[in-house]
Amino acid sequence: MTGNVQRLDPALSMRNAIWLMVAVCSILSISLAISQSKWIYLGIALLPGTIYISLSRPFVFPFGLYAFLLPFEGVLVVTDASQGPGPTITRFLGLFTILVLVAKGAVEKKLKSPDKIATWWTLFILYAFLSVVWAIQPEFVYPRLPTALGLLLVYLVVSSYQVQKNDYETIKTMALMGGFLTALIMVYQFVSSTAIASRMALSMGDVESGLNKQGFDLLIPMAIGIGKMMEDKTKLWRKGVFGLMVVVCIFAVIITGSRGNLSAVLGMVLVCIVSVKGLKNKILISGLFVLATALIIPFIPPFVIDRIQEAISSHASGRSDIWFVGWKSLEKYWFFGAGLDNFTKAYTEFIAYTPVFIGVDRASHNIFVGLLVELGLVGISIMLVAMITHYRAIRTELLQSDNDRLMLYAAFWGIIISGLSQDILWYKSFWLLWILIVMHKYVMRPQRRLHI
Repeated sequence: MTGNVQRLDPALSMRNAIWLMVAVCSILSISLAISQSKWIYLGIALLPGTIYISLSRPFVFPFGLYAFLLPFEGVLVVTDASQGPGPTITRFLGLFTILVLVAKGAVEKKLKSPDKIATWWTLFILYAFLSVVWAIQPEFVYPRLPTALGLLLVYLVVSSYQVQKNDYETIKTMALMGGFLTALIMVYQFVSSTAIASRMALSMGDVESGLNKQGFDLLIPMAIGIGKMMEDKTKLWRKGVFGLMVVVCIFAVIITGSRGNLSAVLGMVLVCIVSVKGLKNKILISGLFVLATALIIPFIPPFVIDRIQEAISSHASGRSDIWFVGWKSLEKYWFFGAGLDNFTKAYTEFIAYTPVFIGVDRASHNIFVGLLVELGLVGISIMLVAMITHYRAIRTELLQSDNDRLMLYAAFWGIIISGLSQDILWYKSFWLLWILIVMHKYVMRPQRRLHI
C-alpha cells in the first residue's frame, strides 16, 4: 500500500502555494481599491495579471481589447469632458500593443520585415511629415504628427509580427463583439430616450461620441459579422445570431443619421451580393438584407427620412460648397499641397469662390478632396497606391476562405464610400482595415507555400 502513495513534488507545492498567495492578495487588493475608489491602487493590483496576459496572449490584451474598444472610443476620453477633446484609452492601448509585440517578438524571434505592401503607408506618413516644410501654417501640422506616427507604428508592428490564424480570428471576434455591444447600447439609449426625434450616438455621462465617426466605427464589425455568417461550417442557428448582430449594427448606423455611413452600408450590401460565390449564398445574403429592411423600416425615425430628402437642397449640409472651394484652391496647391491638416486654411484663402457662405476654416468632409488639397498630387497618389495594393492583396492571395474575402471586400468598399463624406484618415478603424488585410495575407502564406 505504501508503495502506491505518490509523493508531491516540493517545488510544485511551493509554486502552487505562491500562486495561491498572489491570487488571495490580488483579490483583497482589488476589493479594497474598488470599495474606496482608489483607482491607482487598483491599477497596481491588476498589473501582474495584465503583464502575464499581455505576454502570453497579446492578441487578447492589449491588441484585442484595442480592437474591441474602437467603437467606444468617443466616450473613452481620459481627461475631463469640460477640458475639450483629449487622449483616449485606445491610444494608450495602441502604445502598449507596440511595446508588447516588439518585446515579445524580439525575445521569441517572431519579428520579421514588414510586408512589402506596408511600404506605401510608410511613405505616405513620411511625406505627410515632410509637408511641414511648405505648410501654410506649420503649427497645424505638429499636433497631428503624434497621432500619425502612433497609427503607423501599430500598423507596422502588427505587420512585422508572425501572426497565427487563431490570433487573426481573435482580433476579428473582439472587433465584432465590440461593435455589436456598442450598437446594442446605442439602440437601448435611443429607445429609452425622450429625445427620440434627434440623431444619436453612444453617450456615457456628459460625454457623447461624434455622430459620423460612431457610424463609421461600426462598418468593420458589420463586415466581420457578414463574413462569420457566411462560413461554410457555421450552423444555421449561429448564422441567425451573426445575422442579428449585423441587423443591430445597421440600425445603430441609421439612428446616427449619417447619410454617408448609410450609403456605405448599402454599398457593402451590394458588394456582398456581387462578390459572394454560389447562388445559395447570394440568396442567403439577399434574404438577410430583405428581412433586415422589413424589420427596420417600421422603426426608422422621421429625422432620417428628412435628412435623406434634404440632401440635395442642402448641398449635403454644405459639403458640395466646401468641395468646390477645395477644387479652386488646387490652382495653387495642386502638386505639393497646402500641408497636412491645412485644408481649413486653404479653404479660407479661396473662400471668395464659395457658392454659399457657410463660414471660414471648414474641414473637407471628404478624404480624397481633403488630401488632394493638403498633400497635393504627390501625397494622394501615394495614398491611392497604398489602398490599391492592399485591395489587390485581398484579391490575389491563394486558398483564402470565401468568407474572409467577402468580409474584407465589404469593409474596404464601406470605408471608401464613407470617406466620400467625412475625414476618416486618422480614425483608428480606418487603419484597422489595413491591419486586418496584412494579418490575413500573412496567415494565408503557410497554406500558399504548401500548395506551390
